[in-house]
Amino acid sequence: MIKLALVEDQIMFRQALKKCLEDDNEFKVVCEAKCGAEFEKMYKPDEIDVILLDMRLKGQHGLTTCQNLCNQFPDIKIIILTAYAEADLMVDVMRKGARAYISKAEDIDKVKKVIRYVIENEYYFDQDLGKVLNNAMNKTYKSQLIDNSFRVEFDEEEIQVVMHACSQLTIEETYEKMATTKRVVENIRNRLVEKTDSKNFTGVIIYMFKHLILYPDQFSENDYFRK
Repeated sequence: MIKLALVEDQIMFRQALKKCLEDDNEFKVVCEAKCGAEFEKMYKPDEIDVILLDMRLKGQHGLTTCQNLCNQFPDIKIIILTAYAEADLMVDVMRKGARAYISKAEDIDKVKKVIRYVIENEYYFDQDLGKVLNNAMNKTYKSQLIDNSFRVEFDEEEIQVVMHACSQLTIEETYEKMATTKRVVENIRNRLVEKTDSKNFTGVIIYMFKHLILYPDQFSENDYFRK
């Protein structure tokens, strides 16, 4: 059973989401909070697998909560819930350590899919986040986001691992596609996290888009992003 925490200040939305999740015996909401500061005091790593965190909470902003928790617990799995796909804000929160982003308008099956994927693969990257990143690369945000004062070089294997990750391939699917071993792929992923000074592998993806090493729109949706 996957143990969840819901951090959401809209009571009706939180209760509805809880009911929809617990209709499936695979999920159990074990903790609820209406604000980030409250949840930070309640959080117990050994009792919660995944946190669903609203971005725009009353009081302490979700970005602050995400950063505080990720700094204290590097392995924490936070999925951001938001009604607003603001490019610069989403890039920032993913770099702070969040593992996925879900629009509040998504159906419950998509929410469950993302939770499962984060449990199994540590992060979730899809078309929606790709579009957010693509928006972040337009002229409005380039001056704020791109800083080439520190940019590392990547070899072909490293680029392939990131591209497969963006296509939502699991580690197993990635090493099969690259005709290598699981250990090699895991070593490459760990090396990428270290090279980019990221908190997790999601940070590696953000780094590559930020520095224009990869573009979401340079691939067709069918080829690059799995729907």
